[in-house]
Amino acid sequence: VEGPASRLTTWFDERLNRLGLRSALARDGLLAVSVALFSCLMLWPSTALIARVENLLFSPTTVTALLLLTCAQSLALWTRRVRPIPCLVVVALTQVGVIAFMPPHVAAQGIAPFIAAYTCGTLLPPRRLAWVLAPVTALHGLAGTLLTGSLSDPLPDPEILIVEPSTLGEHLLVALGQLAVAAVVYVGSALVGVHTATRRRFTELARVRAAEVIQRQRERAEGAIMAERARMARELHDIAAHHLSGMVVQAGAAERLVGRDDQAAREAMAWVRSQGRETLRNLRLIVGALRDPGEEPASTGEGLSHSGAPVPGAAAIERLVRAERA
Repeated sequence: VEGPASRLTTWFDERLNRLGLRSALARDGLLAVSVALFSCLMLWPSTALIARVENLLFSPTTVTALLLLTCAQSLALWTRRVRPIPCLVVVALTQVGVIAFMPPHVAAQGIAPFIAAYTCGTLLPPRRLAWVLAPVTALHGLAGTLLTGSLSDPLPDPEILIVEPSTLGEHLLVALGQLAVAAVVYVGSALVGVHTATRRRFTELARVRAAEVIQRQRERAEGAIMAERARMARELHDIAAHHLSGMVVQAGAAERLVGRDDQAAREAMAWVRSQGRETLRNLRLIVGALRDPGEEPASTGEGLSHSGAPVPGAAAIERLVRAERA
């Protein structure tokens, strides 16, 4: 049974298909443009909040550079499923650029790194993922520590006081903070992606196994039907052979009686006719059971009915014995 998430995904896929976005590249393009627009819209209130909290002012040059880096970082998501590793590297490098334009002790983080790391977690095998995340996390942490605030140029203001790390301990704290942020962003998002990919593989495996079970059940049912049809075909052969052999004997006897005992010949031919009708009736019962469901029976002829009555069982043995003795 599909859950709410599966139904929502199916609904979203249908809407994207109607828009003509059927390939992964086209859908990632829509995601990249959406993230870029959202990030640009959030850049202005974010810089204003940072300026108010940190007691500084951003120059138009810094804001423009942050805007360009944010757009480039978001648009890199266009290739997140086609080239996941280059996408993650570009996103990490642009994030280092964003850190360089931010003042020290300010951890500014975009949306694109989370998405890029999550995508790598869903697509890459664990060993390769670890080899990719280690340098990216180190790049973010170490380069962010060395370049933090290096390109920021806050407007001069007598009331502004920029506090920069001066001692080794403060630099170490900044480095630990950058590494912690990098670990949360890249490693945490990648682990979520790994978990999602594992659940998808488990769901697909369960679906395949369920399909195999259904197929085996169908094959067993078809095998049972074929075995039953083979048994009924043997019964059909037995009925035909038994009755027709008696009819052949009676027809031969009637042939000998013609001209010598016409009454006896007529009685023998009447028996042959009666036996033939009964044989046809029994054959039709068996053939009717062998027909596929919904198949229209052929014309019976001679007013005989396709009522689908059950094949005669043990109750007809005495009547059969009497008929054979006669």
